[in-house]
Amino acid sequence: MAAASMLVHVTHIDDSIRGRQGPCVYFWGMTHDRSFYLTMELYLESIRHSLETKLPPLSVSVLENMQVCCVLINHRWQRARIPELKLSQSGTIEVFCIDSGDTHTVPLALVRTLDISGYEAENIRECPPLATKFILADVVAPCGPGTYSRQWSELAIMYLKIHVENHTWKAVPLGMYGTHQGVRLLNSNNQLLATIMIQQSLGVAAQTYHEALSMCEVMNKQPAYMKPAFYTSSAMKLFPAGCNLAALSNPVRPAFAIPLSQKEHLHAPQRAYVINNLPSKGRHNVTVSHMSEGPFKFFVQMKSEASTLVNIRKKLNTAAPIPFHGTPVGSPCMAISPADKLFHRGLITAVKDYGTPGCSCTVYYVDTGSQNQINISLICDIPDELLEPPLCAYRVSLFGVQEVSKLCGLIQIFTAFVNSASNLQVEVVDDDKQEVNLYDEAGRSIRDLLGAIFANLQNTTTNIPRGIASSPFSNVMYMTVAEIPSLNLAAEESLFVSFSEKPGYFYGQLEKISLPDSKTEFGTKALNEMAIELSTAYSSETSAPHLYVDVESRLGHHGVVHWEVDQLYYRVRVTKELPNDVEVQFIDYGNSVCMPRRKILAPLGNLTRFRQPPYGVDCRLDLNVTLPVSKWNNLILDKWIKVKMGPCIEGAYSVTFTSDPCNSEIVKILGARASSKFVENVSKTASSTEISRPGSVQLVHPRTPLADKDYRQIRSSDSGNYSITFSNGPCAKQNSAETNDEKTYARSNGSVSSRFCEASVRMERKASTTENPVKEAIVAEQLDLFCTPKLSSPITSTSQLQKLLPYGTESSENRKELNRQISPETLEPQKPAMVHEIPQLEVSQIQKQYFYPQQPGLSGLVKNVEVVSVNDPTDFYVQLSESFAALDDLAKRLNLVYSDESKPVVQNPTPGSACVVQYDEDNAWYRGQYVSSCDHHLPVPLANVFFVDYGNTQHCPIKQIKAIDEEFVKLNPLAFRCKLDGIDILQAWTSDDKSKFENCCIGKVFSATFAKQDPGAKYPIHLVEKSECGTVTINGVFRKLSLASVGPPSTAYTKLPISKTSMDVILTCCSDLNQFYLRPFDDKGYQNQLEELENFYSSLSPNELQEDQPTVGLPCVVRFIEDGRYHRSQVLAIHDEVAEILFVDYGTKQNTPLSQLKRIIPLFMTFPQLTWSCQLKGGKPSSPISAELQKAIDLCIMTKEKLSVLFTSSGSESSNEVHEVDLTLPNVGNVSQYLAQLKSMECMSSITEVELVSQNVNFTPTQVISSQAIISYAESPTEFWLQLEPESVEAIMTRIDKLAIDPQFADTNNFTASIGKPCLAFFMEDGRWYRAVVEAISEDSVTVLYIDYGNSCSVKSCDLRELPFDLAQTPALAYKCCQEGAESYLAHVTEIYLKVIAEMTALTVKFVNIVDGVLHVRIFDPEGTDLGDLCSEQPTDVLVPEASVESDAGNTATQPSSTTIVDGERNATVGNTTSSQVEGYREKSSIRDSQDYSVLSKTCVESVKKELITTTQHVEGYIVYCLSPMEFWFQSKQDEMKLQKIQTLLVEYYEKDSDAFQIMEKPVIGRIYGVYHPIYAGWFRAQIQNLAEATTEVYFVDYGDTQTTPLESIREMPSECAGIPPLATRCSLKKPPKDWSQATVEKFNGVCFDSEKVCRAFFGAEENGVIFVDSLFVGETNVLDFLNADVEAV
Repeated sequence: MAAASMLVHVTHIDDSIRGRQGPCVYFWGMTHDRSFYLTMELYLESIRHSLETKLPPLSVSVLENMQVCCVLINHRWQRARIPELKLSQSGTIEVFCIDSGDTHTVPLALVRTLDISGYEAENIRECPPLATKFILADVVAPCGPGTYSRQWSELAIMYLKIHVENHTWKAVPLGMYGTHQGVRLLNSNNQLLATIMIQQSLGVAAQTYHEALSMCEVMNKQPAYMKPAFYTSSAMKLFPAGCNLAALSNPVRPAFAIPLSQKEHLHAPQRAYVINNLPSKGRHNVTVSHMSEGPFKFFVQMKSEASTLVNIRKKLNTAAPIPFHGTPVGSPCMAISPADKLFHRGLITAVKDYGTPGCSCTVYYVDTGSQNQINISLICDIPDELLEPPLCAYRVSLFGVQEVSKLCGLIQIFTAFVNSASNLQVEVVDDDKQEVNLYDEAGRSIRDLLGAIFANLQNTTTNIPRGIASSPFSNVMYMTVAEIPSLNLAAEESLFVSFSEKPGYFYGQLEKISLPDSKTEFGTKALNEMAIELSTAYSSETSAPHLYVDVESRLGHHGVVHWEVDQLYYRVRVTKELPNDVEVQFIDYGNSVCMPRRKILAPLGNLTRFRQPPYGVDCRLDLNVTLPVSKWNNLILDKWIKVKMGPCIEGAYSVTFTSDPCNSEIVKILGARASSKFVENVSKTASSTEISRPGSVQLVHPRTPLADKDYRQIRSSDSGNYSITFSNGPCAKQNSAETNDEKTYARSNGSVSSRFCEASVRMERKASTTENPVKEAIVAEQLDLFCTPKLSSPITSTSQLQKLLPYGTESSENRKELNRQISPETLEPQKPAMVHEIPQLEVSQIQKQYFYPQQPGLSGLVKNVEVVSVNDPTDFYVQLSESFAALDDLAKRLNLVYSDESKPVVQNPTPGSACVVQYDEDNAWYRGQYVSSCDHHLPVPLANVFFVDYGNTQHCPIKQIKAIDEEFVKLNPLAFRCKLDGIDILQAWTSDDKSKFENCCIGKVFSATFAKQDPGAKYPIHLVEKSECGTVTINGVFRKLSLASVGPPSTAYTKLPISKTSMDVILTCCSDLNQFYLRPFDDKGYQNQLEELENFYSSLSPNELQEDQPTVGLPCVVRFIEDGRYHRSQVLAIHDEVAEILFVDYGTKQNTPLSQLKRIIPLFMTFPQLTWSCQLKGGKPSSPISAELQKAIDLCIMTKEKLSVLFTSSGSESSNEVHEVDLTLPNVGNVSQYLAQLKSMECMSSITEVELVSQNVNFTPTQVISSQAIISYAESPTEFWLQLEPESVEAIMTRIDKLAIDPQFADTNNFTASIGKPCLAFFMEDGRWYRAVVEAISEDSVTVLYIDYGNSCSVKSCDLRELPFDLAQTPALAYKCCQEGAESYLAHVTEIYLKVIAEMTALTVKFVNIVDGVLHVRIFDPEGTDLGDLCSEQPTDVLVPEASVESDAGNTATQPSSTTIVDGERNATVGNTTSSQVEGYREKSSIRDSQDYSVLSKTCVESVKKELITTTQHVEGYIVYCLSPMEFWFQSKQDEMKLQKIQTLLVEYYEKDSDAFQIMEKPVIGRIYGVYHPIYAGWFRAQIQNLAEATTEVYFVDYGDTQTTPLESIREMPSECAGIPPLATRCSLKKPPKDWSQATVEKFNGVCFDSEKVCRAFFGAEENGVIFVDSLFVGETNVLDFLNADVEAV
């Protein structure tokens, strides 16, 4: 047994919902040497830089299902597969880690594909998964409380996660269970894991548990030297519990890492190092030798082993270097380290260009933990004596680091702690995971210090924790700032406009700012002090921390940017994240800039002013400004304005100008162009210049997805159109226009003017498209603190410094010179001009919408094209090669014009209107067409747009759609919608087909022949690719692909409906008046399909789409000999190699060779058969058609004469449906009368029998079909009748009562009874007449069913009357029903149920389904209580009649039950029935008399066989037990209710009174008992096979398996379960000529293992109690196909 065991390191316990729902525990574990896992880590570490610099996939469409990729999880790259290529609503995707078995949900940005060059990535891709899935043996989940299903408790899962996961166990394999291996787990003391769980009541014993206990006893009795040990040496613990002697005798040499050139040396003798683990007790002084992943993975050396390192160094220095000649990968060696140029012990983990002079190897230095790539010439053989010292580098991770993993800059902070500590100590916390606590020289836990920093930053505190405040590296601590306090704005504010984005929008700096609920105010001086603080703090940092230290998103976070132009630092907020860059907004100045992520610095922890609110706000003027961008900038920039603050909408405050005189100049210019009132509270007197400021108010902002209080993030994150990309810093690209206006710039509400407002200097604006010059920053030595001038943006307007700094790159000397030029006189305030009159405003024009011109026709032309967008091969877009030049020119002009963000957004677009849209993937502008808007309730309104020149579509914010200029709509759309000609009718295309078509066509130029456009505006085209290798027709390639996928039709043709009124038809075929064919006169709606069928099948070659599986009744397509066209057909008969064919759309017949039958494709099965098969009404022709009549018929067929007929009989619903009609022909008249005059007609009765209208049972599942129903009659819970509309019953009874009082009604007694005929029947008990249907006829009476109540009764023939036609138009008002789940009700529950529903006067009925015309329903009382659930919850006081089952059956048959029928407000009993009373019950259930059950079992099995043999179609069911293809057990799906009943009864009886069913003597062989299953832990029926002293072998008759159980697990069988035959049928497939291989048998068992898969079996002959299966499908898998394929392969 020890030889068969192995070591398994459990990596993951399946704790998913499915994993918890037992009965077994599934887990993943590694059986390989632990060094395999470490080698994989080294490979991943070697490509870490490539993974982090590589762009993530843009969408899931670029990924492949189940491909191996890398995912960043907990700061480590791991190999994973993607089970389903589907993104969640939050943008995450589910990945499965193949080396551990666990599943994670991660953002798509953390996924990297492995299309990386190099041998490391190749080895990572090709290495098989290191984790294997197992099933835990010996223990199963217990039954849940109140249920009979097994489910693992939360406590059990928690125990497994804590005590089993990440531990190594001895595993004994027990065999394969499906695709997973079952194993028995034991700890180092040979104690079963199952025993531990059972003792703690976490699980129950399985069948194999007793065998496992016996095995443990044998193992414990073995001598010590025979016991398999986990560790044979204390030194063998570096790879925790994953090693054994065999593994440690060889070096780390996984097969996947061996180059092909070294395969011949694979089995050469190899050597290895001695590995070790850190001591698990106490603290140990260490030195950190290498940090690869910060606290997540680092290496330490024990100071107590310093002497070992010294000895190793001496031996390395004195060892003679011998060039390396061994097998490289996995070999120990001596290698020179690039760090110190000395030899170190190493391990070769990868090789590149082996066998060449340039060969390089990746070496892992085992005593330090580092890894380098060096030339093979720097590697030497290592002496044996250097293999003896254990490895001195211990790979560990910081315990609990996951709790602080969200701390920004965690790795840098940890590194700083380690580098600054003079002495470090480690303490092992988890020996298996090698997780440690790390302490500094003061005894402080590094983990606790990290936690304090993290908690401090979480509470938005900027102070450094007291414990580390004095640390020499505290200045590198930084914080995460995702939110800055909002501003406390007044109702009116004075703003200095420092930045303008587009007309109507600007950024205004405030005079003063204050925090909410605070009286503290900050002015310009505070902003300057913050600028000084930032410059001082970051200038002193030699290595300032970065905001982006990993791939996690920082959208909305705040940081610091060093602006290289003026060498100053500014506060910024991240507003948009690109693959490698980010867009940030200078929150104190308003402008935005795009820069690399690496340039964004993290806020330092010691900054005191960083969290002050922004010193300005984004504003939107509350009017439609129609000025050009340049004029708007000239008007608004660098001016003080006073505005009334409105609500914050999408990040910008809506503002209106006040009547303050400082606004007069702007108001005067905007007056002639504004579209709405924008000046508020205008003073009517010209002398009034003072405005009283209202009290400050706190503006309440609505919530946004990005931040609670700052809305400016929305603009940049939701729509890229509001952000500007700059090339050299925070400078906006703005166009300036020439103007001769001379303006002065002055502050209007203060004593000190801005130093940028020059009263005496008049500057001319020049037109320019260059970037604005950068405004100089104010530093401490330049600042007049007494004047406290307003600090403006790092961007200047074009009205300032344009002549001095034309390119925005001025030197510091220029800035100083400028400061000297600004004299105190220029800072004097200027009095604003008076506003005497507010100009009248004009209403702006409505935005004009344009539409593209029509595309030119291409029908019949041959053009060179390129496929640019693909939906599938029948829907794609092409561009003409001749339009490429125009397209390039168009793209350049669009991007030139629409890079100006002032271009207006499209307003109220209509579907089909032209627009310009920015494409998400390249941010370029393209012509688009507005399609539709998305959900209006979305936070950001979205729209669907169509790119007219490329054919693809996009969802984007409406703000991202710009109004198009007229010049861009003159050119027609350049993308033409097409389809491959001749294949569009074949199939529904899959995503794989689309991918094949894209790979075949995208990026190539084809010669395309255009056909006429179809109704969907698609051009059918033939694509031809010409190359040096020849010509390839794309249509032919995909035509073959489509034809191969067409299977035989699975259904028959549908039928045309008929009307109860006259219909216009034509006669299509009439060779016999006993069966002729009519067709609708107006069949134009089907002519296109028929013509399409002809065109398609005419284009096929003789060998294409041949019907190779012809059967009688099969739809097909055949060419009609007389017209040479293809038509839809049906096989009527097959004789030898010839089929008799019916052309279903015409009625003609033809004999056709089988080889000429074509398979019909699904498209041509979608419309109905176009003819009705008919016969003459009122008689049958008795002689052949006369010549005169035949001539009239032929003329009618030839001329397609319109005939009017009435279908008086719909015939049957079968495929041979025949309708009776009155046929009238021109010049002949009524054909039936014509034949009668010639005495050529056998007349039939002319009496038309009344037919009852069918009930409407077209209900949907869970539909409430009545809320006022009553029970009219009940036999049992499974058979009762409901009146869904009692009022309708009352109404029809009133009509019948009125009819009955007519004397003529009583005197008319001419009713002739026939079974199924409707009538009026007299009910003796109440003397009323009721609607009824004849059920049976005897000599002197007739049995009728009262269709409005449900009960039957025997009445005299004289008490029956014809049912009037008008009463027959109302369907039966009583519906036969069955209570859902009532099949398992016991007798006393049935009585309770019948009593309850009989007393109800209004029931709510919910439909479940319909089976054989019976409605399965759930019934609720007026309070909404489900009566079915109520009855199932009744106390199960089991009472069984003393009489035998046979006598009970007899009594039941002679005493039918009845129920009082509630009829309106009175009780009326319809039918003469009595209720049988249950008598003779005793307290305990009776035990069935002892008898030999083998005869019963045999009889039952034979009956099942007989039923299966006689079936003519597949039987659905389950394979419940499988040994091989020659022996398995099948359980019919229709027996599910019986199984549930047996299971319920056994549990109910045995739990209620177990003693009554105890066996008193040894069980009888062949008899069926109730037996407790040792594996599934439940009661099942089983037959005794063999007996031993204390055990017995039993055969479970309903499932097929045989088990050995103790005698105490056997109970007597309750009588209710004994009469049900065995439900598992023993089956076998027919034995092939050659035996199936063992691999084939295992494959068969694997396919059939899942007992929940529905199977379909076609049963054949029976032999010796075994049913042979001729056909078997498991799910969609044809089992015989792959079995036969394996046999043929052998």
